[in-house]
Amino acid sequence: MSLFGSMYVGRTGLVNMAKGISVTSDNLSNLNTYGFKGNRPIFSDIFSVHAGKYGNGVGLGTQLESIDTFFLEGSINVTDVPTDLAIHGKGFFMVYDSKTGKTYYTRNGMFHLENFDENYVKLVNPSGLSLKGQQLNGFGTNVAGTGEIVIPKNLSGKGTTYVNLRFNLDSSVEIEKEDQPLSQAWNPENDPPISSNAYDWILKVPITTPQGQKKELTFYFDRTTNENEYEFIIISNPSDQEPLASGTITFDENGFVKQITGVELVHGSEAKQAIPELDVDDNAALIKLNLNGEDSLPLFLDFGLFYDENDNLKSDQNSITSYASPFVSFFQEQNGYAPGFLQDIYIDNEGIVHATYSNNQTLEVAQVLLGAFTSDTLLKRVGDTLFEAPPGIQPAIFEPGDAAPASIVSGALEASNVDIAQEMINLITLQRVFQSNSKVVTVSDQLLEDMIRMR
Repeated sequence: MSLFGSMYVGRTGLVNMAKGISVTSDNLSNLNTYGFKGNRPIFSDIFSVHAGKYGNGVGLGTQLESIDTFFLEGSINVTDVPTDLAIHGKGFFMVYDSKTGKTYYTRNGMFHLENFDENYVKLVNPSGLSLKGQQLNGFGTNVAGTGEIVIPKNLSGKGTTYVNLRFNLDSSVEIEKEDQPLSQAWNPENDPPISSNAYDWILKVPITTPQGQKKELTFYFDRTTNENEYEFIIISNPSDQEPLASGTITFDENGFVKQITGVELVHGSEAKQAIPELDVDDNAALIKLNLNGEDSLPLFLDFGLFYDENDNLKSDQNSITSYASPFVSFFQEQNGYAPGFLQDIYIDNEGIVHATYSNNQTLEVAQVLLGAFTSDTLLKRVGDTLFEAPPGIQPAIFEPGDAAPASIVSGALEASNVDIAQEMINLITLQRVFQSNSKVVTVSDQLLEDMIRMR
């Protein structure tokens, strides 16, 4: 190789070490870029295929073979922003670009809420790309059609179809000497419709109409002429000419329900046929009421009663009771709610989006899905901490969680995985190699100058 060749070999070192320094500089400049994945230059030698009499031939310098991205997980920094998400494990967030129709992949989980349309909001990153996933429980299904997660801005009201009650009726109250049915004491023309002397205890339970309006179910209880027996009436509207329901509850000597008359009792399995979302046991014994007429959904009252294997009505200490202690309501629960608007969201480690509304309802409306590749090195870096999959390569899409390849940490972001100490070492090494190659060029130049001066 001539002296001119030596200069060109040195030049390859200068040019490619400068490129390597650029890669290191890029890493260092993105130390505070969330979700950033560091890169490293891969150098290879340039070799002449013409070996000649020297056997192995002479190298022609170096070249930058590739710039590889290393996908090690960065540290997770807590931000307490509920829409900030970090991935713990293998996988990428999938984000959709509505302008190009492309899906990109990123580890940067910095998202915020933005309008999707007049009824929904969506989660987008700082570049405006939408987070992808799946809708849950029928909320927003097929609204986007592109896999974007959408969250309803408003929640419609839901009429009460299930009321769960636990209370104690005082068994020490004396029985009546004369039969005075509560249903006959009710008169909507009077104010109040029933005299306070006509009953022993009143219980008011708030419920919601199908239109989302608040109202009350009022229970009146009174002793009868029989031992261990209480009669009751249920009122849904003070102006009603007749009670919604009336009947008697008979208790055994232990204070447990023995019998209920005057109302329709159904099995939990039958109630779930009418309202599939009810969360009750199949053998539960529920009181069925037609609050809004025969054509509307029924309302089921749960007193904690159940049927045994022989279909006999049973109760225990977890049911309504009649002990020699004051009248008291232990527990009230109903599944109706008024309309509400979106107030907050929370995303758990399984990627499930919990939306909280102004009516105190928190519902699971969507789930963030992650995508994983067999080899992350196939991905192409496109900027904004985004990666693009090559044609024909599709990720394995999965639901995050403890048993999955990755889980999600809410209120946190994944920091850059760049190791500043290693990058400084790389920078010093590249600098020294650059200086060495510059020395090759300088020496070759001096030798050429010496040859020119020869006479």
